[in-house]
Amino acid sequence: MRSGTAAVLCFVLLAVMFGLPAVARVVLLPSLDLSKPIPAHEQIFLEIALSCTRWKWLLLFPVGGLGIFFAIAELTRSQQARK
Repeated sequence: MRSGTAAVLCFVLLAVMFGLPAVARVVLLPSLDLSKPIPAHEQIFLEIALSCTRWKWLLLFPVGGLGIFFAIAELTRSQQARK
């Protein structure tokens, strides 16, 4: 995997981890009726959103740092290839 791809994937992971709980709140929670059982696919989505809510702040700096590191590595490698 190239450094640029790794950097993009790090930032995409962070965007998904911060965006998924908000999407779950907007899409699922208003229509959630506690008197009915929750379908399996909605339960899985809610569990993933809850996991992202728990871990996003802990993973922000390591994954963001890796993304910045890979971006710098890609920019440095591109400058060396031009010489």
